[in-house]
Amino acid sequence: MKPFLFSILLCCSLLSHAQVLPLREQARVTDEITADRINNLLPQLMQRTGIDMWVIISREYNEDPILKTMLPATWLSARRTTMLVFYLNPATKQLEKMAIARYNVGENIKANWDMQRFPDQWDALMNIITTRNPKRSA
Repeated sequence: MKPFLFSILLCCSLLSHAQVLPLREQARVTDEITADRINNLLPQLMQRTGIDMWVIISREYNEDPILKTMLPATWLSARRTTMLVFYLNPATKQLEKMAIARYNVGENIKANWDMQRFPDQWDALMNIITTRNPKRSA
């Protein structure tokens, strides 16, 4: 019982001296963790499950809970209709990260919407899907 009590007191003592990062630093750390998940964990999971393409579509202020984990820390919500496409090329094992949007989604996911060629966002999404021709998608 005494070692347990001692460890609790030691933890409380250490926590009382811990410092909280400023908000900008918190956002930077969160964005680094998000980038690591997208660039390293996601391709492994897609390969393990055999999914070539993952599409996430969300409306502003009505986000899919998963989408919120992909957004930059400084974004409070999706913007308009946010479409994210992750395509794992079966031949090269390279992950393409695309946003069918007018703007990049942070630094990790680049905008991939040619508005001159596809004025409708849904047509742009269909073009990406048909061009890549995934065998299994989610």
